[in-house]
Amino acid sequence: MDTPSAALAPNQRFAERYILKRRLGLGRLGEVWLADDTRLEMDVALKFFDGIENRDLLETAARRCMKITHPHIVRVYDFVNDERRCALVMEYLQGGSLARKLKEQESGCFEPAAIQDWVKQLWSALAELHEQNISHGNLNLANLGIADTGELKILEAGFFDIRSAALNPDQTFSYLPCLTPQILSGKTPGPMDDSYAGGACVYEMLTGKPVFLGANLPQQIQEREITPVAVRRAEIGVGAQPVPQEWEQWISRCLSKSAYDRPHSSEMRDTLRDAPPVSTTTAEEAAAATRQANSPTAKLGAAKEKLRNIPQQAWIGLGAAAALAVFYFQSWAPAKSALAAMEAEFSTLKLKTLSEAEPPAKLVEDWKGFLGRYNGTIPYTEADTDMLRTGFQMQATVQTAAEDAKRKEEELAQKKADEEMEKQKNLVSEIKKEAETIKTKLAESTEELANAAIAQWQPFQTKLSEINFDSAEITRLRKEVQTTLTALADKAKMQEAAYANYLGNLTQAVADLKTTTLADTTKGASVKLKLIDELKAKFANPPPHEGDGPVSQLAELNSLSQTWTVNAMNEAPKEPLALAALFAGTAYANLPEDKLKVLLPKVYQSLAVGVEPKDDADRKKLHEAIIKKQTAAGGIPTGALALEDLTKAEIPIPKDEKELTDFVTSLMPKKPSSSGRGKGSSKKTVEEPNFGQRTLTKIKGIFGGGDDKPKPKGKQ
Repeated sequence: MDTPSAALAPNQRFAERYILKRRLGLGRLGEVWLADDTRLEMDVALKFFDGIENRDLLETAARRCMKITHPHIVRVYDFVNDERRCALVMEYLQGGSLARKLKEQESGCFEPAAIQDWVKQLWSALAELHEQNISHGNLNLANLGIADTGELKILEAGFFDIRSAALNPDQTFSYLPCLTPQILSGKTPGPMDDSYAGGACVYEMLTGKPVFLGANLPQQIQEREITPVAVRRAEIGVGAQPVPQEWEQWISRCLSKSAYDRPHSSEMRDTLRDAPPVSTTTAEEAAAATRQANSPTAKLGAAKEKLRNIPQQAWIGLGAAAALAVFYFQSWAPAKSALAAMEAEFSTLKLKTLSEAEPPAKLVEDWKGFLGRYNGTIPYTEADTDMLRTGFQMQATVQTAAEDAKRKEEELAQKKADEEMEKQKNLVSEIKKEAETIKTKLAESTEELANAAIAQWQPFQTKLSEINFDSAEITRLRKEVQTTLTALADKAKMQEAAYANYLGNLTQAVADLKTTTLADTTKGASVKLKLIDELKAKFANPPPHEGDGPVSQLAELNSLSQTWTVNAMNEAPKEPLALAALFAGTAYANLPEDKLKVLLPKVYQSLAVGVEPKDDADRKKLHEAIIKKQTAAGGIPTGALALEDLTKAEIPIPKDEKELTDFVTSLMPKKPSSSGRGKGSSKKTVEEPNFGQRTLTKIKGIFGGGDDKPKPKGKQ
């Protein structure tokens, strides 16, 4: 692996050709810098790679990228590899990424008309890549840049092999929302995965949000169906222009779970290339135009225009009728009778119209029937002409009235629908706030009980079930709350089981402590106190549970701890023992004190007291060492020496009086001899007078064989 290189800095020269200006970003592959190409006198982007184990594989992948040339794909000019580090030399884009531009949108999203050129350019570039058998593999808005000309360009095209060479397998992808179910299942990215990512990018540009939101994105990507773009825009309140239905269709195809149902990039390129421009009319403007076209004023103008034309047609028809009247003179009487019937029907309809006795829609149909029966069927007279003209006027009037009534009815219905929609919207907003309040309250609470959380969510679930309308948000909340309650119910069962197990273990541990450890008379109080404290620490934090908890068991442990604390304080002697008591458990217990003192240096040394007997006249340090040793061994601290202490001090356990006498005698100090004071004479050590006889007498007393009574005279 390469050794770490020095940090990059502005004005630093790289590969004798490029002068670094400023850092553009820091990715998983390394730093990206804007640099001046001193040879070509142009700005370029340098993408550095640090810590690469196989530069040859990296260079092979880079050379392949250099062969990709397309107006909407960022060019890779060169691969530079010096002894310190390696880097790709790429085209520099001044416009930044689409991810950044989306964040800069005050409206929160792009309109279809604003991005239609970018969308065409995106699919044109993807089609070019796929025709060269190259898949992008990590397409997202951060990898879509904008040139200074305003055109879209794909970054990192063909970089999948580079990422594979430079990164671990689990680091190859950077943006989860644009990954397909197939990639999440472990398959190598292909063209159909790029089609999915392209559709996801357009979806995010139009809505300002990724296709799927919230937790557990891999499961949503693999199982959940997408929300249509228009529905998502309406839910989050963004967007002014309507989304073309054709866009909805191909975006839905691109985001299909099955790779076989997605369109190929070449199909998308051809479809979008031949598609008409997207309208820039907003939804509000389109609705206003529709309302204007359906307004009473507009319809009245149309009716008047029709009325102006109709009499001319009627005159033509009546002129023909007049000619026929001359020819058919004999038919005048029947025509006169028909005229009378026309006048009667006309008067009835006119009265109904003026009195508004019937709904306008019914009057419109009546006038249409009247005009259809009598227009051109009666020989021309001034009376039938006037009635026809008036009839057309009446029809236009009631038509306008009918349209006004219908419009008012529709407006009233729309108002009610809007009020209901607003009511539902407010209710959804309140429900969402209540859900967030519950989440916040639970997050801030120190209570870990699942049952406590269930008590918070159950009333909210009941409220959701009582809502009599459906919306995407309500449906989502119902599912989320049900999932949460199911998980909490499982958690509650686990908590109850964990607490029952804890309580059982604690009860058994206290019982075992009392019947075994505390009842053991060979163990010291300090050892027992230590075990009690260890047990208290082990069971100090019970699992979450309802109720007061193990009060009696813990109280009993505290009581035992207090009792054995006192026992430990009173168990060991506070002051050093007398010499006879110190050696009470040994064969040397009955020796005179002056003889016992000769054993002390060995004892001090073996117990590592740290001082000599002469520096510990009161033997407190020796006492502390003995108590510490006995406490650590777990026995009852007595302050007296044990046989093992003598053995460690190399003090033998005597088999008889002679062995004990010889050993003690060997430790006694020797007195110098007073004879031979001449030149060259040496002092001899002599024993204390009668020392042996007196020592033997004492030893006999120790082993029970001595007789302190004086012998009878005459016996030696």
